[in-house]
Amino acid sequence: MSLLVTDEERAEEFSDQLELLLLEVGGVFPRADLRHRAGACIRGLLAPLSRKNGWQLSEYGGELTPWGQQHLLDRARAVASSGGVRLVGL
Repeated sequence: MSLLVTDEERAEEFSDQLELLLLEVGGVFPRADLRHRAGACIRGLLAPLSRKNGWQLSEYGGELTPWGQQHLLDRARAVASSGGVRLVGL
């Protein structure tokens, strides 16, 4: 019995933990499309992309234009409440 953990097992565990985190913070986003876009943004930021801008993150997430990512990253406002941070104006 080997106690070594392979890179594939580590990557799978990391992926599982990332999905749990995204589920946990998903309530911050009021719409399903925004939750999906935020998850794609996080995955893109963690991906081995040469540049991390709206176009690159959008393409990595499967979008044709950067406008949704740019809105999420630039124009969406976060508001602190008793339940934590909430995004408004989305």
